[in-house]
Amino acid sequence: MDAFTEQVEEHLSRYGTPVLGWIPPEPEEDRSLRSAATKTTLDRMSQENREGEIAAASAIGGKLW
Repeated sequence: MDAFTEQVEEHLSRYGTPVLGWIPPEPEEDRSLRSAATKTTLDRMSQENREGEIAAASAIGGKLW
């Protein structure tokens, strides 16, 4: 764990806010392919799953694009 991560966890723990998870680093080849692209949680989903997420968000009034 790097110093920044330790500081974040320490700071949040003072307020009783747990870190629920960390996004793992993206492989170098993926970073270079998408360096200018907007990254979202939908990027690595299949088209079918992506459409399902968008439909679910739309049903509750959200917007994912």
